[in-house]
Amino acid sequence: MPNDARSPAFDSLAPIPPADFVAAWRTIVGEPPAVLLPSRSEMIRILFKSMPVASARIDEPAPCVSQ
Repeated sequence: MPNDARSPAFDSLAPIPPADFVAAWRTIVGEPPAVLLPSRSEMIRILFKSMPVASARIDEPAPCVSQ
């Protein structure tokens, strides 16, 4: 079952050319990835696991992020 989307060997982002993946990563993160892992899906998983969870409370003001 190597083409099963639940299989760790399946990478749905593999067909994306490296330059396009890096450009999309740069759009999300603001800079290119330091390292390209063999699995782009794993890179996205790691990225999202490292991001803080946004507050779901509507009565709280959004944090000010300086750029």
